[in-house]
Amino acid sequence: ATRPALGFLDGTSDKGFYYIVLGITLASCAALVLVNRGRIGRLLRGMSETPTMLSTFGLSVNITRVIVFCISAFFAGVAGGLMITQTSGASAVTFFPLQSLLWLAVLAFCGTRLIGSSVLAAAVFALLPAYMTGFTNEQQTLLFGATAIVASIVVANLRPLSTWVRGARAASDLRRELSPVRARHALTAEVSS
Repeated sequence: ATRPALGFLDGTSDKGFYYIVLGITLASCAALVLVNRGRIGRLLRGMSETPTMLSTFGLSVNITRVIVFCISAFFAGVAGGLMITQTSGASAVTFFPLQSLLWLAVLAFCGTRLIGSSVLAAAVFALLPAYMTGFTNEQQTLLFGATAIVASIVVANLRPLSTWVRGARAASDLRRELSPVRARHALTAEVSS
């Protein structure tokens, strides 16, 4: 795949390709912000809360899902085209088998904000390997697997802890409500008013 050569920008050089990618990235971010602030964004926020409410108001949840899938496929296609033109082709060297899992882990780590999470994920995905020279794909795969195992163990053990904390807070709130000092203050406030 050859790099794009626009009339005034020569994408065959690294500097020209950088400016083409930067322009497409800024245009994509602006388009996503407009989509998020528009009707589709409101429908998606409503669908994340209660899809039943949307269908009760006569809106088709399935059509909204298809539209969102088409929008995301468009941006994924643009990103894939830019990635392939950067490396001049797609092969097992540029896209190793577990790279999609690494992308998913980076996206899960960076959160779900619209633009901020994408920028953070790109920085983590591009900058960390640049500073960690000698970190091969096999080592990345090993680290990813070990991190996934540790994360699943920690998450499995945090859920009972969070329910315990909620239970302890509820018990402490109940003790505060039932304390004799608080009851005396409430009685005094009632009598004085």
